[in-house]
Amino acid sequence: MEKKKPDHLSQLLVMKFGGTSVGSPEAMSQAADIVAGELAGWKGVVPIVSALNGVTNLLLDAAHNAASGNRTFVDSTADELSKRHQSMLDDLVSDNDIKAIAIEEINHLIGEFTNLVQAMYILGEASPRGIDAVGSLGERMCARILSALLNARKIKATVVDATRLIVTDARFTSANPDEAATREKTRRVLLPLIEQGITPV
Repeated sequence: MEKKKPDHLSQLLVMKFGGTSVGSPEAMSQAADIVAGELAGWKGVVPIVSALNGVTNLLLDAAHNAASGNRTFVDSTADELSKRHQSMLDDLVSDNDIKAIAIEEINHLIGEFTNLVQAMYILGEASPRGIDAVGSLGERMCARILSALLNARKIKATVVDATRLIVTDARFTSANPDEAATREKTRRVLLPLIEQGITPV
């Protein structure tokens, strides 16, 4: 009788770190410690991060204000996002090359935020799809910090945005996942990284 090959996904540890678990340099460092500690016992570890404390509310408040005709918060929010994430990287990552890559990617996401919210201001409305796009940016920025920190600690890591893995219906702000399609995409994207010894954040 032929033995069934092991399911690599059953050998993976998926860990979710909430906002308070990544909300300060000390907490982010501890999250990296936990990931590093678990890598020895699993084929791969997949850490999932929330946005830094308060960032999602900051993003959504700016979006709703802009849609209501008040653009005041857009520039100040972009500045606050830049300062908070830059400060976290400065505290955690001493390798300037690794830090520069993370900062460049985070600044790109902040530019995405500015463009999205500027469009809401001009149109005078915030569509559910737009709100979802703005609301996702905090997690995407935070993932760049943890990935940079792991790489600085000589743990090969890369960011994998959830948009590359999760397939949903089009009910924006209350979407339901397509589990079969999501499972297929997750395997296709994550398993090659795991096989190469890379931690997907």
